[in-house]
Amino acid sequence: MHSGEESEIRKIGVSPEVRRQGIARRLIEYSLPADKKHRCLIDVSDKNAGGVAFYQSLGFRELTRRKKYYADGSDAIVMERTIHQK
Repeated sequence: MHSGEESEIRKIGVSPEVRRQGIARRLIEYSLPADKKHRCLIDVSDKNAGGVAFYQSLGFRELTRRKKYYADGSDAIVMERTIHQK
């Protein structure tokens, strides 16, 4: 979801049989502008170490946490990627 200089990725998923082929990376990189000032937010379960590492590899960093956000009681790690170019 884009709103001017800000966007939020609400959900992304790749079928298990085609994971680890760069599909999620391409989807995210395609959806985010790389040539202007922009901020993007995403959240991921604190139990999903692979997801956290994946988003970090795309330049996201932890911004805050939402305690017991998910139905299983896990916390949501809210991550942010900021591009400062004009």
